[in-house]
Amino acid sequence: EIAEQLVVMAEETQEEDFLVAAHRAIAGPLVYRGEYATAMPHLDKVLAIPASAEVRSRVNRYDVVDPWIAAGSYRSWALWLTGYPQQALEQSEKTLREAESLKHPFTVTLALSFSTWLHQFHRDIERTLAAASRALELAEEHGFQFWVGWGKVLKHWALGISGQDSSACESIRQGIVAWRAQGSELGAAYFYGMQAEVALVQGRPNEALAALTQADDFARSSGEGFPVPDLFRLRGLAMEQSDETAAESLYRKAMEQARSQNSRSLELRAVVQLARLLTRTGRNGEAQTLLSEGIDRFPEGQSTRDLSVAKELLKG
Repeated sequence: EIAEQLVVMAEETQEEDFLVAAHRAIAGPLVYRGEYATAMPHLDKVLAIPASAEVRSRVNRYDVVDPWIAAGSYRSWALWLTGYPQQALEQSEKTLREAESLKHPFTVTLALSFSTWLHQFHRDIERTLAAASRALELAEEHGFQFWVGWGKVLKHWALGISGQDSSACESIRQGIVAWRAQGSELGAAYFYGMQAEVALVQGRPNEALAALTQADDFARSSGEGFPVPDLFRLRGLAMEQSDETAAESLYRKAMEQARSQNSRSLELRAVVQLARLLTRTGRNGEAQTLLSEGIDRFPEGQSTRDLSVAKELLKG
Protein backbone atom coordinates (compact mmCIF):
# COMPACT_ATOMS: atom_id res chain seq x y z
CA GLU A 1 0.00 0.00 0.00
CA ILE A 2 2.85 2.38 0.80
CA ALA A 3 4.51 1.50 -2.52
CA GLU A 4 1.30 2.30 -4.37
CA GLN A 5 1.35 5.76 -2.77
CA LEU A 6 4.99 6.16 -3.79
CA VAL A 7 4.17 5.33 -7.40
CA VAL A 8 1.36 7.91 -7.49
CA MET A 9 3.62 10.59 -5.99
CA ALA A 10 6.50 9.75 -8.33
CA GLU A 11 4.28 9.83 -11.41
CA GLU A 12 3.03 13.27 -10.36
CA THR A 13 6.55 14.67 -10.03
CA GLN A 14 8.09 12.76 -12.98
CA GLU A 15 11.44 12.99 -11.18
CA GLU A 16 13.50 10.09 -12.49
CA ASP A 17 15.01 9.09 -9.15
CA PHE A 18 11.55 9.04 -7.54
CA LEU A 19 10.21 6.93 -10.41
CA VAL A 20 13.07 4.45 -10.07
CA ALA A 21 12.63 4.17 -6.31
CA ALA A 22 8.85 3.87 -6.41
CA HIS A 23 8.60 1.27 -9.14
CA ARG A 24 11.37 -0.78 -7.52
CA ALA A 25 9.54 -0.57 -4.19
CA ILE A 26 6.28 -1.95 -5.53
CA ALA A 27 7.73 -4.61 -7.84
CA GLY A 28 9.56 -6.72 -5.27
CA PRO A 29 6.55 -7.48 -3.05
CA LEU A 30 4.46 -8.26 -6.14
CA VAL A 31 6.99 -10.89 -7.24
CA TYR A 32 6.97 -12.44 -3.77
CA ARG A 33 3.16 -12.49 -3.86
CA GLY A 34 3.25 -14.35 -7.18
CA GLU A 35 1.69 -11.47 -9.14
CA TYR A 36 4.15 -11.47 -12.02
CA ALA A 37 1.96 -9.85 -14.65
CA THR A 38 1.50 -6.86 -12.36
CA ALA A 39 5.14 -6.76 -11.25
CA MET A 40 6.77 -6.91 -14.67
CA PRO A 41 5.66 -3.46 -15.97
CA HIS A 42 7.08 -1.85 -12.82
CA LEU A 43 10.39 -3.66 -13.26
CA ASP A 44 10.49 -2.63 -16.92
CA LYS A 45 9.87 1.01 -15.96
CA VAL A 46 12.87 0.97 -13.64
CA LEU A 47 15.12 -0.58 -16.27
CA ALA A 48 13.88 1.81 -18.96
CA ILE A 49 15.19 4.85 -17.05
CA PRO A 50 18.88 5.41 -17.91
CA ALA A 51 21.12 4.88 -14.90
CA SER A 52 23.02 8.12 -15.33
CA ALA A 53 25.55 9.16 -12.72
CA GLU A 54 23.29 12.05 -11.66
CA VAL A 55 20.15 9.94 -11.18
CA ARG A 56 22.12 7.16 -9.51
CA SER A 57 23.65 9.62 -7.01
CA ARG A 58 20.20 10.94 -6.11
CA VAL A 59 18.80 7.45 -5.61
CA ASN A 60 21.80 6.46 -3.50
CA ARG A 61 20.77 9.05 -0.91
CA TYR A 62 17.96 6.74 0.26
CA ASP A 63 18.69 3.23 -1.03
CA VAL A 64 21.37 0.84 0.21
CA VAL A 65 21.47 -1.10 -3.05
CA ASP A 66 21.45 -0.09 -6.70
CA PRO A 67 17.77 -0.21 -7.75
CA TRP A 68 18.52 -1.09 -11.37
CA ILE A 69 20.40 -4.17 -10.19
CA ALA A 70 17.57 -5.07 -7.81
CA ALA A 71 15.00 -4.67 -10.60
CA GLY A 72 17.02 -6.80 -13.01
CA SER A 73 17.38 -9.49 -10.36
CA TYR A 74 13.66 -9.59 -9.64
CA ARG A 75 12.94 -9.62 -13.36
CA SER A 76 15.09 -12.74 -13.78
CA TRP A 77 13.00 -14.53 -11.16
CA ALA A 78 9.70 -13.47 -12.74
CA LEU A 79 10.89 -14.61 -16.17
CA TRP A 80 11.85 -18.05 -14.87
CA LEU A 81 8.63 -18.54 -12.93
CA THR A 82 6.46 -17.59 -15.90
CA GLY A 83 8.20 -20.03 -18.24
CA TYR A 84 11.11 -18.13 -19.80
CA PRO A 85 14.14 -19.90 -18.28
CA GLN A 86 16.63 -18.89 -20.98
CA GLN A 87 15.65 -15.22 -20.86
CA ALA A 88 15.79 -15.42 -17.07
CA LEU A 89 19.37 -16.70 -17.14
CA GLU A 90 20.41 -14.04 -19.65
CA GLN A 91 18.83 -11.32 -17.50
CA SER A 92 20.57 -12.64 -14.38
CA GLU A 93 23.98 -12.81 -16.04
CA LYS A 94 23.59 -9.31 -17.52
CA THR A 95 22.54 -7.93 -14.13
CA LEU A 96 25.47 -9.57 -12.36
CA ARG A 97 27.94 -8.11 -14.88
CA GLU A 98 26.46 -4.65 -14.36
CA ALA A 99 26.66 -5.08 -10.58
CA GLU A 100 30.34 -6.08 -10.79
CA SER A 101 31.07 -2.92 -12.81
CA LEU A 102 29.72 -0.71 -10.02
CA LYS A 103 32.31 -1.99 -7.53
CA HIS A 104 29.74 -1.70 -4.75
CA PRO A 105 30.05 -4.83 -2.58
CA PHE A 106 26.52 -4.79 -1.14
CA THR A 107 24.99 -4.54 -4.60
CA VAL A 108 27.27 -7.29 -5.93
CA THR A 109 26.23 -9.51 -3.01
CA LEU A 110 22.56 -8.89 -3.81
CA ALA A 111 23.05 -9.76 -7.48
CA LEU A 112 24.99 -12.91 -6.56
CA SER A 113 22.38 -13.95 -4.01
CA PHE A 114 19.53 -13.51 -6.47
CA SER A 115 21.48 -15.40 -9.15
CA THR A 116 22.01 -18.21 -6.65
CA TRP A 117 18.26 -18.58 -6.26
CA LEU A 118 17.82 -18.55 -10.04
CA HIS A 119 20.37 -21.37 -10.43
CA GLN A 120 18.46 -23.25 -7.74
CA PHE A 121 15.26 -22.74 -9.75
CA HIS A 122 17.10 -24.30 -12.70
CA ARG A 123 18.27 -27.20 -10.47
CA ASP A 124 21.84 -26.35 -11.46
CA ILE A 125 23.56 -27.61 -8.32
CA GLU A 126 27.11 -26.72 -9.38
CA ARG A 127 26.30 -23.09 -10.20
CA THR A 128 24.08 -22.73 -7.14
CA LEU A 129 26.92 -23.88 -4.91
CA ALA A 130 29.50 -21.66 -6.64
CA ALA A 131 27.36 -18.51 -6.50
CA ALA A 132 26.22 -19.14 -2.91
CA SER A 133 29.79 -19.73 -1.75
CA ARG A 134 30.97 -16.49 -3.35
CA ALA A 135 28.03 -14.51 -1.98
CA LEU A 136 28.71 -15.88 1.50
CA GLU A 137 32.39 -14.99 1.19
CA LEU A 138 31.54 -11.40 0.25
CA ALA A 139 28.90 -11.09 2.96
CA GLU A 140 31.23 -12.34 5.66
CA GLU A 141 34.19 -10.27 4.40
CA HIS A 142 32.18 -7.03 4.51
CA GLY A 143 30.01 -7.84 7.52
CA PHE A 144 26.77 -8.02 5.52
CA GLN A 145 24.80 -10.10 8.02
CA PHE A 146 21.72 -9.42 5.88
CA TRP A 147 22.92 -11.91 3.26
CA VAL A 148 24.60 -14.56 5.44
CA GLY A 149 21.47 -16.57 6.21
CA TRP A 150 20.36 -16.55 2.56
CA GLY A 151 23.76 -17.78 1.43
CA LYS A 152 23.83 -20.57 4.02
CA VAL A 153 20.40 -21.86 2.96
CA LEU A 154 21.36 -22.02 -0.71
CA LYS A 155 24.80 -23.47 -0.12
CA HIS A 156 23.56 -26.27 2.10
CA TRP A 157 20.59 -26.99 -0.18
CA ALA A 158 23.10 -27.68 -2.97
CA LEU A 159 25.30 -29.79 -0.69
CA GLY A 160 22.33 -31.70 0.72
CA ILE A 161 20.62 -32.41 -2.61
CA SER A 162 23.88 -33.69 -4.07
CA GLY A 163 24.55 -35.95 -1.08
CA GLN A 164 27.63 -34.04 0.09
CA ASP A 165 26.26 -32.96 3.48
CA SER A 166 24.29 -35.29 5.75
CA SER A 167 23.60 -32.43 8.19
CA ALA A 168 22.34 -30.04 5.48
CA CYS A 169 18.83 -29.78 6.96
CA GLU A 170 20.17 -28.45 10.24
CA SER A 171 22.46 -26.03 8.38
CA ILE A 172 19.51 -24.79 6.32
CA ARG A 173 17.47 -24.35 9.50
CA GLN A 174 20.29 -22.28 11.00
CA GLY A 175 20.44 -20.22 7.81
CA ILE A 176 16.71 -19.48 8.04
CA VAL A 177 17.11 -18.43 11.67
CA ALA A 178 19.98 -16.13 10.69
CA TRP A 179 17.98 -14.68 7.79
CA ARG A 180 14.90 -13.95 9.87
CA ALA A 181 17.00 -12.59 12.74
CA GLN A 182 17.87 -9.64 10.48
CA GLY A 183 14.19 -8.83 10.03
CA SER A 184 14.45 -10.28 6.53
CA GLU A 185 11.20 -12.21 6.46
CA LEU A 186 10.47 -12.59 2.75
CA GLY A 187 11.75 -15.75 1.15
CA ALA A 188 11.28 -17.81 4.31
CA ALA A 189 8.44 -19.92 2.88
CA TYR A 190 10.63 -20.98 -0.03
CA PHE A 191 13.59 -21.57 2.28
CA TYR A 192 11.49 -23.93 4.41
CA GLY A 193 10.56 -25.67 1.15
CA MET A 194 14.26 -26.16 0.41
CA GLN A 195 14.73 -27.69 3.84
CA ALA A 196 11.81 -30.04 3.18
CA GLU A 197 13.22 -31.05 -0.21
CA VAL A 198 16.59 -31.98 1.28
CA ALA A 199 14.85 -33.92 4.08
CA LEU A 200 12.93 -35.90 1.43
CA VAL A 201 16.12 -36.69 -0.49
CA GLN A 202 17.65 -37.90 2.76
CA GLY A 203 14.66 -40.15 3.49
CA ARG A 204 13.09 -38.15 6.34
CA PRO A 205 9.48 -37.41 5.28
CA ASN A 206 8.29 -36.45 8.78
CA GLU A 207 10.98 -33.80 9.01
CA ALA A 208 9.97 -32.60 5.55
CA LEU A 209 6.32 -32.30 6.61
CA ALA A 210 7.33 -30.29 9.69
CA ALA A 211 9.30 -27.85 7.54
CA LEU A 212 6.39 -27.57 5.10
CA THR A 213 4.04 -26.71 7.95
CA GLN A 214 6.37 -23.84 8.85
CA ALA A 215 6.40 -22.81 5.19
CA ASP A 216 2.60 -22.85 4.99
CA ASP A 217 2.27 -20.84 8.20
CA PHE A 218 4.68 -18.22 6.92
CA ALA A 219 3.03 -18.02 3.49
CA ARG A 220 -0.38 -17.46 5.09
CA SER A 221 0.83 -14.83 7.54
CA SER A 222 3.01 -12.90 5.09
CA GLY A 223 1.20 -13.24 1.77
CA GLU A 224 4.30 -14.80 0.19
CA GLY A 225 2.55 -16.60 -2.64
CA PHE A 226 5.13 -17.50 -5.27
CA PRO A 227 6.33 -20.77 -3.63
CA VAL A 228 2.84 -22.05 -2.74
CA PRO A 229 2.51 -24.34 -5.80
CA ASP A 230 5.81 -26.00 -4.97
CA LEU A 231 4.84 -26.38 -1.32
CA PHE A 232 1.79 -28.41 -2.42
CA ARG A 233 4.03 -30.51 -4.68
CA LEU A 234 6.57 -31.18 -1.94
CA ARG A 235 3.84 -32.12 0.54
CA GLY A 236 2.49 -34.56 -2.03
CA LEU A 237 5.96 -36.10 -2.37
CA ALA A 238 6.22 -36.46 1.40
CA MET A 239 2.86 -38.24 1.56
CA GLU A 240 2.97 -40.30 -1.61
CA GLN A 241 4.25 -43.54 -0.07
CA SER A 242 1.63 -43.55 2.68
CA ASP A 243 -1.37 -42.03 0.87
CA GLU A 244 -1.39 -41.91 -2.94
CA THR A 245 -4.88 -40.38 -3.05
CA ALA A 246 -3.83 -37.45 -0.85
CA ALA A 247 -0.65 -37.02 -2.87
CA GLU A 248 -2.59 -36.90 -6.14
CA SER A 249 -4.90 -34.24 -4.70
CA LEU A 250 -1.90 -32.16 -3.61
CA TYR A 251 -0.26 -32.39 -7.03
CA ARG A 252 -3.49 -31.19 -8.62
CA LYS A 253 -3.68 -28.31 -6.15
CA ALA A 254 -0.10 -27.43 -7.07
CA MET A 255 -1.06 -27.32 -10.75
CA GLU A 256 -4.14 -25.20 -10.10
CA GLN A 257 -2.26 -22.72 -7.92
CA ALA A 258 0.55 -22.43 -10.46
CA ARG A 259 -1.94 -21.79 -13.28
CA SER A 260 -3.65 -19.07 -11.25
CA GLN A 261 -0.25 -17.33 -10.98
CA ASN A 262 0.74 -18.12 -14.59
CA SER A 263 3.75 -19.89 -13.07
CA ARG A 264 4.44 -22.28 -15.94
CA SER A 265 7.68 -23.55 -14.42
CA LEU A 266 6.16 -24.62 -11.11
CA GLU A 267 3.12 -25.98 -12.95
CA LEU A 268 5.38 -28.25 -15.01
CA ARG A 269 7.04 -29.59 -11.86
CA ALA A 270 3.63 -30.52 -10.48
CA VAL A 271 2.61 -32.03 -13.82
CA VAL A 272 5.73 -34.21 -13.88
CA GLN A 273 5.08 -35.50 -10.38
CA LEU A 274 1.42 -36.17 -11.06
CA ALA A 275 2.26 -37.89 -14.37
CA ARG A 276 4.65 -40.23 -12.58
CA LEU A 277 1.95 -41.14 -10.07
CA LEU A 278 -0.68 -41.63 -12.79
CA THR A 279 1.65 -43.84 -14.81
CA ARG A 280 2.45 -45.97 -11.79
CA THR A 281 -1.26 -46.46 -11.10
CA GLY A 282 -2.08 -47.46 -14.67
CA ARG A 283 -3.45 -44.16 -16.03
CA ASN A 284 -0.90 -43.71 -18.79
CA GLY A 285 -3.21 -41.87 -21.17
CA GLU A 286 -4.03 -39.13 -18.69
CA ALA A 287 -0.36 -38.82 -17.78
CA GLN A 288 0.65 -38.41 -21.42
CA THR A 289 -2.00 -35.74 -22.01
CA LEU A 290 -0.89 -33.76 -18.96
CA LEU A 291 2.75 -33.91 -20.01
CA SER A 292 2.03 -32.88 -23.57
CA GLU A 293 -0.04 -29.90 -22.45
CA GLY A 294 2.56 -28.85 -19.88
CA ILE A 295 5.38 -28.94 -22.41
CA ASP A 296 3.35 -27.06 -25.02
CA ARG A 297 2.80 -24.17 -22.60
CA PHE A 298 6.52 -23.32 -22.65
CA PRO A 299 7.50 -20.71 -25.25
CA GLU A 300 11.28 -21.29 -24.86
CA GLY A 301 13.98 -23.02 -22.86
CA GLN A 302 13.35 -26.41 -24.39
CA SER A 303 16.65 -27.86 -23.17
CA THR A 304 16.20 -27.01 -19.48
CA ARG A 305 16.27 -29.78 -16.90
CA ASP A 306 12.56 -29.76 -16.04
CA LEU A 307 11.48 -29.80 -19.67
CA SER A 308 13.98 -32.53 -20.46
CA VAL A 309 12.51 -34.68 -17.67
CA ALA A 310 8.98 -34.04 -18.92
CA LYS A 311 9.94 -34.99 -22.49
CA GLU A 312 11.58 -38.22 -21.34
CA LEU A 313 8.43 -39.17 -19.45
CA LEU A 314 6.33 -38.33 -22.51
CA LYS A 315 8.38 -40.76 -24.57
CA GLY A 316 7.33 -43.46 -22.14
